Amino acid sequence: MKTKILRLISGGHKLVLKASDGSCLIAKEFSRSDVVHDLALYGINKPGVATKDTLIMVYEIIRHSKFMNIFKALPGEWNQKWLTQNQVIDFCRTLAEWLKQDSGSTFFLIKIDENQPVDENKPEYNLAVIRVRNFSHGLSFHVYRLEDDILWDGDDHRHVISPKLKAVV
Repeated sequence: MKTKILRLISGGHKLVLKASDGSCLIAKEFSRSDVVHDLALYGINKPGVATKDTLIMVYEIIRHSKFMNIFKALPGEWNQKWLTQNQVIDFCRTLAEWLKQDSGSTFFLIKIDENQPVDENKPEYNLAVIRVRNFSHGLSFHVYRLEDDILWDGDDHRHVISPKLKAVV
């Protein structure tokens, strides 16, 4: 029996990120030295790709899990689960009420190089995790490797943001 890791919390809400040109980068928009250094260290400082309007789903983590299992639990293939840096920024600005509040964590899966494909057998080669924490004084960003061995507590109900997959007709 497969244990459920995530619970959808945005069901019944239509959350949409508007089309973007991919020009906004987290390091430029949120220029704290630690996040700029981390993004550069991981190679996540290149211009992104343009996107169309994108429906978004918000989940909460309900079982102690590591990143690889958390994001594997999302529907779809690895190449369908990530958002661009531009979309992460837009989410934080336009759908901020869906960020975990009171310094809680919200996780986004992003590509290290948005112009390169994701290897479905080795997704960690081109995917990383952005952790956004929502403090009273502003947002804090941290970068993690998808394969990092951190066990995230399911009791904290951290949020996970993902594109909504189109239904197959």
